[in-house]
Amino acid sequence: MGQEEPEAGELAAEALRTDGVTVLTGARVRQVAHDGAEFTVRLEGEAEPRRAERLLVATGRYSDLTELGVDAVGLDATARAVPTDGRMRAADGLRAVGDITGRAAYTHVSMYQAQLAVQDILGRPGPDADYRALPRVTFTAPEIAAVGLTERQARDRGLRVRP
Repeated sequence: MGQEEPEAGELAAEALRTDGVTVLTGARVRQVAHDGAEFTVRLEGEAEPRRAERLLVATGRYSDLTELGVDAVGLDATARAVPTDGRMRAADGLRAVGDITGRAAYTHVSMYQAQLAVQDILGRPGPDADYRALPRVTFTAPEIAAVGLTERQARDRGLRVRP
């Protein structure tokens, strides 16, 4: 929940704790082992290991552009995402949509980008991609949804924020 308001992360953590889940944030793992029945996790700064039946590790995701062979069309295979212009053009005759663009990995963003790409391929004029007020949701219980900038992002951009 690091991209959301701190209160949203606190709400999700409290809901998990209510369900009996131990929540650790910012923890650095030294070692993980599984003996077939339980996990043993050793964390930096802790002498005693932690033991659990189940382990959830949330680390994010990325596209492996090397495996996709994007260098064959002149793109940087070591990049984290395929850069596109506002009409989803990545190279001459090539469009990229979805997670591979590095823009919010949500189905609705992929569909929005696909509409822009199709319109461009068909030669139809239209607006460029606009990600300024992007809705996002995390499917937890309770669900956490937001749109636009967080308070910190707005302040960092010099925008006035009402308390």
